[in-house]
Amino acid sequence: PGSSQQAEADLVEPEETAPTNEPDSSGQPDASAVSNQVIDDSDLEIDDQVGDGSSVQIAEIETNLASGLIVIFSPSGEVLGFAQASYSVRPVTIELSTPVTSDSELIAKFYADNGNGVFDSADLEVFERDYDGLEAVEEDFEYEVR
Repeated sequence: PGSSQQAEADLVEPEETAPTNEPDSSGQPDASAVSNQVIDDSDLEIDDQVGDGSSVQIAEIETNLASGLIVIFSPSGEVLGFAQASYSVRPVTIELSTPVTSDSELIAKFYADNGNGVFDSADLEVFERDYDGLEAVEEDFEYEVR
């Protein structure tokens, strides 16, 4: 099942032509305005949370990718933690390597894993198609520390 589901996610390489959001002959938008990326109709569902700052609960991840990473960022862009996710894993609990110490708005982003199971610069951000072109698969949420 992984290979047919993986085929639904498109790896987009940068092109030398001027970027547009118009569909090309394959019906896909030209996404060359953004560097390497993965296009997949993925979705993250995260509720506002109250906790001790050590973990985050992801209610649901919808994806066709066989292997992805949900990465939690602080408002300043610091990576707080990550966890593997796939089309068959939900809900997801992410143990934070850097605990949240005060109430804040956190950001979860979805990346295609490069195969090593660890978030690094080789992982590509996942984008979904929407009415205006492509949009990063991410969601912000409030985290209250108790």
